Amino acid sequence: MENNRLGTEKVSKLLLSLAAPAICAQIVTLLYNLVDRIYIGWMADGMLAMAAVGICVPIVTVVTAFTGLLGRGGAPLAAIRVGEGKKPEAEAYLGSSFSMLVFSSLAITLLVLLFREPLLILFGASENTLAYAEDYITTYIIGTLFVQLTVGMNYYITTQGFAKTAMVTTMLGGILNIVLDPLFIFTFGMGVQGAALGDGHQPVCLLCLGHGLPFRETDPAEDPPRQPAAPVFGPAADRRPRFGPFFHEPLGG
Repeated sequence: MENNRLGTEKVSKLLLSLAAPAICAQIVTLLYNLVDRIYIGWMADGMLAMAAVGICVPIVTVVTAFTGLLGRGGAPLAAIRVGEGKKPEAEAYLGSSFSMLVFSSLAITLLVLLFREPLLILFGASENTLAYAEDYITTYIIGTLFVQLTVGMNYYITTQGFAKTAMVTTMLGGILNIVLDPLFIFTFGMGVQGAALGDGHQPVCLLCLGHGLPFRETDPAEDPPRQPAAPVFGPAADRRPRFGPFFHEPLGG
């Protein structure tokens, strides 16, 4: 098994193996809004709710833009440093992106919560749609931190050559959205708040799942001698997963 797949394989093969999962992930991402609108359209007041969700799109776009700026923008710079063998600098880019994603998400959340009504009116909310729009954006924006961290850090997983891992996390988000939307909207009777809850808060599951990914397993011989410590779960003590440093050589696609 090659230790540096990104530096040794043919570009054409790498392009296919990395681009195909990325394209699939983007298609799944596009389904988020489609799924929301399908379920919202089935509501008794679906027309007003659909209009209200459309009014919230500019605010959601701002969240997406900052995620791309700080995640998609930092990952290629980190990849360049990894290729140059400067992994500490790559880690610095990762840390900066993480910090800025946290800062920007908290700032956006605070600003939207403080000025949501004038913002929504500015974007076209009327007396009939304002209440729906406020319900949707208030619930959605509270999950901004999880959305930005999940999507923004996913770019760094792809950067290391783990496009399939990034695709799986994105597809899992789409599946969760399909399952959670009708549960929150109809079963719990939350209406547009349920749609926002399915969109803005299912990344919590993905963030927990993706924490520390990708990981590799190492043999005991590769590790320095360890002092006796608390028992590890069963026989796995002899061959355990290692989480981090984040940037290491990918062991496959």
